[in-house]
Amino acid sequence: MKILWIDPLNTEAQALNVMATVLRDAGHDVHVRSIRRAGFDPPPGVEWTPFVRLPAPARPFRADRPALARLAASYPFGWMRALRHARARGAGAALVTTSLALRRWDTWALRRLRRRGVAPVVIVHRPYMEAPRDPEGRRAPRYGAFYRQAARILTMNRRTRDWMRTTYALPEDRLLPLRLPHFGPLLDGFPTDRGLARRLAEWAGGAPVVAFLSNMRPEQGLDDLLSALPILDAELPDWRLLVVSSGGSRREIAAAEARLAALGFGDRVRRRWDPYSYPELKAFLGAASLVTTPYRWAAQSGVVAMAAGAGLPVVSTDTGGLPEIVRSGVNGELVPVGDSARLARAIAGVVRGLDRYRRGAGACRDSLFAPRRAADDIAAALRAASGDGSG
Repeated sequence: MKILWIDPLNTEAQALNVMATVLRDAGHDVHVRSIRRAGFDPPPGVEWTPFVRLPAPARPFRADRPALARLAASYPFGWMRALRHARARGAGAALVTTSLALRRWDTWALRRLRRRGVAPVVIVHRPYMEAPRDPEGRRAPRYGAFYRQAARILTMNRRTRDWMRTTYALPEDRLLPLRLPHFGPLLDGFPTDRGLARRLAEWAGGAPVVAFLSNMRPEQGLDDLLSALPILDAELPDWRLLVVSSGGSRREIAAAEARLAALGFGDRVRRRWDPYSYPELKAFLGAASLVTTPYRWAAQSGVVAMAAGAGLPVVSTDTGGLPEIVRSGVNGELVPVGDSARLARAIAGVVRGLDRYRRGAGACRDSLFAPRRAADDIAAALRAASGDGSG
């Protein structure tokens, strides 16, 4: 199947790359129109066209307002080129993912796609970017026009699917499941950074390594993890914490460094605030004993899928769709949001039973995160949208 995927800002670069790889491995011809993110080059065998003719920003758009302004000026022209390409390609349906940062243009583009006989199939990572800071959903109605233009909507968990149906009064048959694939198909195509792996092993010195691989947005819970460290220190005789968190502003990074200095754990905490390559990511995962996602809010988590691909257990919070992919006592543990004491004790418990949890993570790798199943979900949604006149 020929698949056209339009993702203007490439907001979820990891998810786009792993999904494109999974579709390629399933035999589909994938063409992506998106900007390129530093450190997240397109996977081999996937055709890629820039959405706009601008260099990729060195920092996220939220931290680079001049880059966002330049993008806003060229954004409609990027959509017009994508629309012409969809028509020239003879596509009956197209995948669309977007942060909805420029929602009016995105809504206009979906209307234009439909008028040209191309059914838009939208993958939802989170309903809208402000959702974590909008617990009562007051801003949700402004995105309804966009979602009502979608022929099909793919969601990665039941919680999001139910929320979308209720909030936007969408027909049941328009909302379809998309099971998140693990990252094995993507990362297997890259070598491990051996030098970094060796340095990490020397730093760990045989102690268990807890990895935090999420970004610095407040809802990712880095502050809660740092609050858990004194309790973890009382629970475990020795441990290491690996923090790999790119995308923060200078102010956010300085605040995190000050907090770490005040805790006084010194070299037991290793951090990386810059973007990283896939060979470096493989070294980080190879050094980890477990991964933690202490999120205060989440629709789903690519980091959990990343851990699944490496066979690592996860200690996570009980929020959003995470209980659907983290099974307590099997591939990890779930704790209440914001409870640093429970988080620390759960991490210590997984370390003590690490062999058992790793066996559980291996068993869940293909039962909960099967790559071929994800490819089939996407292909089925595109066929259904193009075959029922949704365009």
